[in-house]
Amino acid sequence: MAWILTDRLPQVLRTAPASTVLWTYLFGVLWGLGGLIFGLTTRYRGMSLGMAVAMGNCAIFGTSILPIFHGQFSHLLVQRSGISDIASGQGRSDDHSGVGIHGQM
Repeated sequence: MAWILTDRLPQVLRTAPASTVLWTYLFGVLWGLGGLIFGLTTRYRGMSLGMAVAMGNCAIFGTSILPIFHGQFSHLLVQRSGISDIASGQGRSDDHSGVGIHGQM
């Protein structure tokens, strides 16, 4: 798709900062791994439990990725409020318990 929509794609990629290309590649690999794990979870655990696991992972990783990316995750671990935010999913503890309950049904 990029070859079709971008003129002189190799030159554009060469001028992009290496860190940008690395992060793009890394998140692409993680996206593919997540799709693979979701498919396997749905196949072997069934639709209900598979969706519960997928939504739980989305809530947990969605809460954690941004502080990790900005280098603030260790700062959260030293503060009492940061630890409670992590433990509760930053106010999403009801979501986590709901996912757990529905996954057991």
